[in-house]
Amino acid sequence: LKCSEPERLEYEAYKESLHYQASMYESTYVVGHIDGKKEGKIEEKQAIAKSMLAENLPLELIIKLTGLTEEEIQNL
Repeated sequence: LKCSEPERLEYEAYKESLHYQASMYESTYVVGHIDGKKEGKIEEKQAIAKSMLAENLPLELIIKLTGLTEEEIQNL
């Protein structure tokens, strides 16, 4: 860029600020969104397992279909 030294330094600081903001956004929202989706899937599996238990389905079948462990199912 053709600019004075103070302008160049200000521009570099601005670019660094944008990089920092993008990094904060990603760590706060993107990673949080992924974690939330994982948690939601686990809750969904637990709800399905509860329904299956209510229908008196065999524990081995519930484990196979939900992917939950025996301990996780017994703690529901």
